Amino acid sequence: PTGILIQSLEFLSGDNVQVTGYLWQRLGPGVPDDLVPGVVLPEGTKDSYKLSEAYRFEENGVETVGWYFETILREPFTYAEYPFDEQDLWVRLWSRDFTQDTVLVPDFASYVSLNPKSLPGLEKEFVYSGWTPIYAGFTLAIQPYSTSFGIRTADQSAGRPEMYFNLILDRNFAGPFFEHMIFAIAVLILLFGLLALTTDDEDLKARFQLSTAGVLGAASGLLFAVILKHNQLRSVIGSPGVSYIEVIPILLYGVIVVVVLNAILLAAPYEVTIVHHRHNLVPVLAYWPVVLGLLFGVTLVVFFR
Repeated sequence: PTGILIQSLEFLSGDNVQVTGYLWQRLGPGVPDDLVPGVVLPEGTKDSYKLSEAYRFEENGVETVGWYFETILREPFTYAEYPFDEQDLWVRLWSRDFTQDTVLVPDFASYVSLNPKSLPGLEKEFVYSGWTPIYAGFTLAIQPYSTSFGIRTADQSAGRPEMYFNLILDRNFAGPFFEHMIFAIAVLILLFGLLALTTDDEDLKARFQLSTAGVLGAASGLLFAVILKHNQLRSVIGSPGVSYIEVIPILLYGVIVVVVLNAILLAAPYEVTIVHHRHNLVPVLAYWPVVLGLLFGVTLVVFFR
């Protein structure tokens, strides 16, 4: 029987999570004398074997050994729905003694409740840093390894159940969502202003004092700001895939290009009907329906496909 208590966790990057807490094992009379007690954290990128013994306690012939651990777990997480994503953080536990046919099982007697919603194995005064825990609990699974780790031959090595502690986390979306959405709304309004002031009417051009070069200069400044914001977002996520929130900077890139092309076509010597009709009225009227329609379409694809 093996138990765990998670005291803190922090996402260091898209795939790395720093976790601290306590592990313990109950060593009853049936445990072989030559068994080496202890737990290994195979997903850990550091200190997977380094457990600091915290206490020993013996009662009714059962010895309980507890360790404090601090490690960085590297696990694959999916950020396609960021910042509306849920993540499954798991702690896989191996027995330290590979030579014995040891199976770790949850120490059910050490928990007040095993209801996943009561979050067994989690510190009550927990700092989640932008996350809300939904469920916590144990699972056992058999992993199909392609090697026997040098113990017996591969065909003689049968898979043993491995113990997992799973923690389902729901991200608090308000902070990252509104941070990027407010920025996007401001940029979209500025781009709409550039589009609305761009015209081929000489009287209006003299009144607005906005030339094609002025549109290019303003769009370049906005493009630079969007690139910085996009890089900041990528550094926070740290995932090679494209997340939902990245639709915003990608959409802004496209809108900036369209606004610049619209200004160039208006200044071109040949006439493009859709642009010159009533002095650029069609692009101005189509701006918000197209932008919001694209955002709505991507939302449907990501969340309801």
